[in-house]
Amino acid sequence: MTNLPFYMKWPAIMLL
Repeated sequence: MTNLPFYMKWPAIMLL
């Protein structure tokens, strides 16, 4: 589970 920070950035970029 090393894609935790990557998954949190996906929704953040979509919101921007």
